[in-house]
Amino acid sequence: SPSAGIAPVPDDVPVTLSHSAIDRYTTCPLQYYFSDVAHIPLAPTPSRMYGDALHHAIQVYHQHVLKGLPISDEDVLSAFEEAWSNEGFLTPAHEERMFAKGREAMLAFLRRERASGVKPVAIESEFRFTVGRDIVVGRFDRIDERPEGIVLVDYKSSAVDESDRALDRATRSAEEGQLGLYALAYLETRGAMPVRGELHFLASGLIGAVDITPEHLDQARERIETAAAGIRAADFTPHPEARACAICDFRAICRSSASRRNT
Repeated sequence: SPSAGIAPVPDDVPVTLSHSAIDRYTTCPLQYYFSDVAHIPLAPTPSRMYGDALHHAIQVYHQHVLKGLPISDEDVLSAFEEAWSNEGFLTPAHEERMFAKGREAMLAFLRRERASGVKPVAIESEFRFTVGRDIVVGRFDRIDERPEGIVLVDYKSSAVDESDRALDRATRSAEEGQLGLYALAYLETRGAMPVRGELHFLASGLIGAVDITPEHLDQARERIETAAAGIRAADFTPHPEARACAICDFRAICRSSASRRNT
């Protein structure tokens, strides 16, 4: 096993975790090992770069809004273009399609934002808190203070165009993913309970919204503790599973991958 020579983490050394690291460990400890222990570099993928460019343009837009500075749609599209990279695309036609799709998503986002009149209280706000002896870090995409209370917003570049699916994604995110962890982070760092978490799907404009409950925070704490305990023990036992292996970034080098068994 690749982790056979890895020593456990000493008790007095904190393990630092993010949502994505916990997600990797929970999906498959060996995936976490490849990414976070062995630091195997990954080639850029079009979908990751597309998401990064959208997030960058949104951040530039909100920075202006929060400072009360004017910003035109063209300025925001320029920010999207500046963050764009052609790395990883298989053909120029594929890149052109994705770029056009990104511009459309940005223009639709700007129309919705300007019409809503809602101004976030914070964007791209980093957090850091401890659970036991371990540290959890991350960044809120957006925090809104609405009449009903604090709402945490996370922007998603993945294509979701059915409201049932948007709701399902948000519900799962609160129960076993990012929204639940970020709600716990907000309580731990700001001393207040957010009322709701929302996933905003940029391409379709759909919003998956879920009311935050104390159970969501308990589940998040449990995930943190479970992942930290496994990482501390240097337990990187693979959990091969057909669907997870099929989309794993390390499937080509992993001997345990379920996606290699039939080849």
